[in-house]
Formats: sequence, C-alpha cells, structure tokens
Amino acid sequence: MKTIKNVEQFPFKIRQRRPDWCIPANIEAVTKYHEPTSQVNQQYLATQLHNSIGLEHVKRVLGDDSNFGWANIEYCNNFQRFDDLIHDIEKGVCDSVPRIISIPARSFDGTWNGGWHMLTVIGYDECLFRVYDSNRGLVNDYYDIHKEGIRHDLLSSNRHEVTDCLILGPRILNLN
Repeated sequence: MKTIKNVEQFPFKIRQRRPDWCIPANIEAVTKYHEPTSQVNQQYLATQLHNSIGLEHVKRVLGDDSNFGWANIEYCNNFQRFDDLIHDIEKGVCDSVPRIISIPARSFDGTWNGGWHMLTVIGYDECLFRVYDSNRGLVNDYYDIHKEGIRHDLLSSNRHEVTDCLILGPRILNLN
C-alpha cells in the first residue's frame, strides 16, 4: 500500500465534534498534517463556513482566510471519468497532498440516505483506497475502501461516476 509521507504523523485521532462537521474535521486533520502547530480547529472552521456543505464554497472561504496563507487550495470537479479521479487521488498520495473527497452517505441498510460524507485519502493500492474518516463513531485510525465500491455508490446515488474533491497542500514557493 502506497501512503502519504510520514503517515504516522497524520492526526487520525481528530473526530467530528458534531455529526454534521465532517468537512471541518477533515480540513482540521489535513491542516494539522501539513501545519502541526496550526490553531485552526473544527469550531473555527464551522463558524467560517457557516455549515456550508459545498466544497467550492469551502475553497473560496479558506482562500480568503489568513490562517490558510501557507496553503495552496484547489477545488476539483472537472473529472470526466472515474479513472481520472482515481489518477488525481493517487497523485495526491504520491505528492503527500491527500485529497478530501465527497462520497454518498449510506443508511444502516446500506442504501444512499441522500446525504454526503467527506473522507481523506491517505493511501492506495491497485484496488483500495486507505481513508481517514472523521466520523466520531469509528475506533480505528483508518480503513480501506474498494475503489469500485466508491464508483458504485456514486452511480447508485443518481450522480455521475465521479465526485469532487478539495486539495489543501503547502504552497510551493517559486524561488526564481
């Protein structure tokens, strides 16, 4: 399994402080992976985001926030095929810039409940993604999810076979 560099330093213990705070929790975790001394937390993020669930809106808000001056922030929703999405996520792992992806949330019976949930991809192999899930009910630091399972869930939620993602990584300085 290929993982982000220093995966043991990813703050897996961060859990959603409220059931609807998967976006703030994932952003807090990715921020603290890149900037361990950051004071950004879920409460602050939820206040700034006004509980918005759109990753495009999140990108705009974070881009205007001085607490994210260290970061290159991108919103990606232009994937045409599932393989394009997979390639981008795997590139993020190789670059140690984990992607926060939006996936359909499931009810206890396994069907789509109409909602969306965020996961951060920290590793991959041929068939699986290793993900951090901020859901406060989980015990393990991460779990593995089948790539084709994500595609199936996206298609069964009446969407395309691709989803959007938020990229939050260190700003690369141009020294020229």
